[in-house]
Amino acid sequence: MNQQATYKELKDELELIKKTNDSKFLINLAGVIFIEINAKGIVTLVNKKACEVFGYTENEMLGKNWFEAFIPERIQKEILPIADKILRGEIESAEYYENPILTKSGEERLIYWHNAAIYNSEGDIIGHLSSGEDITERRKAEKSLQESKDRLSIALLAGNSGIWDWDIQKGEVFFDENYFLIAGYEPNAFPHTYEEWKKRVHPDDREISEKNVNDYISGVADEYASEFRFKTKDGDWMWMIGQGKITQYDNTGNPIRFIGTHTNIDNKKKSEQSLIERETQLRESNQTKDKLFSIIAHDLRSPFSGIIGFAGLLLENNATYNTEKRKKLIDTILFSSRKTYSLLQNLLEWSMAQTNKINYKPETHDLQQIFEDTIDQHQSRASAKEIQLHHVLKEKFEVHADLHILHTILRNLLSNAIKYTHSGGQITLNGQKDKDDSVIISVQDSGIGISEAQQPHIFKLADKQTTAGTENEKGSGLGLVLSKEFVEKHYGNIWVESQVGVGSTFYFSIRSKNAD
Repeated sequence: MNQQATYKELKDELELIKKTNDSKFLINLAGVIFIEINAKGIVTLVNKKACEVFGYTENEMLGKNWFEAFIPERIQKEILPIADKILRGEIESAEYYENPILTKSGEERLIYWHNAAIYNSEGDIIGHLSSGEDITERRKAEKSLQESKDRLSIALLAGNSGIWDWDIQKGEVFFDENYFLIAGYEPNAFPHTYEEWKKRVHPDDREISEKNVNDYISGVADEYASEFRFKTKDGDWMWMIGQGKITQYDNTGNPIRFIGTHTNIDNKKKSEQSLIERETQLRESNQTKDKLFSIIAHDLRSPFSGIIGFAGLLLENNATYNTEKRKKLIDTILFSSRKTYSLLQNLLEWSMAQTNKINYKPETHDLQQIFEDTIDQHQSRASAKEIQLHHVLKEKFEVHADLHILHTILRNLLSNAIKYTHSGGQITLNGQKDKDDSVIISVQDSGIGISEAQQPHIFKLADKQTTAGTENEKGSGLGLVLSKEFVEKHYGNIWVESQVGVGSTFYFSIRSKNAD
């Protein structure tokens, strides 16, 4: 008989078969199970295949209540109320479904059923006709295949891994040999229990690790994957990832067996950390570029606008301006030009530093002479604000540095000191020997000082919010950033000590002789 036939066709065909002399032969010839029950659930027809699968003779099956005799007791409470409603026609039977049946030997077989209701001439349901296929072996094969896939999945995870097999209900865990070896232990160095594993998880990771396990076992999480630090035999901490799955449940749906791996991911974590650091550097680099473009767009353009404006005034009114007026405009143009040149110089030097194009040639130099040259370069600007500028170096110091770069550092520190020192203040340069053949150079001012909140940000271009000088001088903040990079190029450090309203002292270290 064609198993793909519709149920109406199946019912009509069987009704026809039952009315013919050959009905018994044809039903028994079919390779599928045929069962017919009446409205009370009594078996009224079975074929040879049904008897073969169920293990009964035809006479043993006929006349018995289908649900009581052939449905396993464990599911009767679930099925009987529904079956009763179906038999009374209150609800429709599903055309296709699976359920286990109980054979004469007590074995359960899984049957895939095709159902159709049987009606009398008044349209009342008088029974049900079902054809079925025994799919027990198919389901076992599917289960076996799935278990093989699970084992294969676990095996693929086992590279540089240890395998664990946890009997959840007994609390026993099997750790394979490699599980111990990857952490430096001898095989079976500690008991095979969940508690022993937990003891070796880093205290900071223990709570989240347990939560990940419990969430998966309880069904809150769909999968189990948990990263944690595991204590090695040497007492170090090794990053691991635990992965696994529940492979067995009891009859009530509670998990019994949980299998998985713990894999050494130290190198992976180091790579991730390196990636985070690179991303941070890239983000800082982009922020720095944004700040640099802002400097170019604003701090460099504004002075040029002033220079052009004052030069234009001087040109247009040269014949009418007296000598004093002309001199004042020229002084303003000169001041703005020098300021713009200094900013442009810092921009160019910073740009070269970012691309490693600075020509770094450290040599031995006299620090006292460097101080005097630097003071001479800034004396006119300091005098304009009536600031006393001097150094207190009394003995000869030698430093091993690139002269141009050292002058740039001092130029920027002195420019800042002058900018933020009130008229009548003083600025002092000093140097003193330090340990490890280095010299500590300082630039001390009696200016407005820097708040504690600002101090951590003054050497970072992306974080900087510049403050106007005592005479409203503008700044870009690039000078301190450049100074820090140049000091570090000399393998030194730069820092500040400051008190608001008292002043600031910038220190930086530099070698006194060639370290090579």
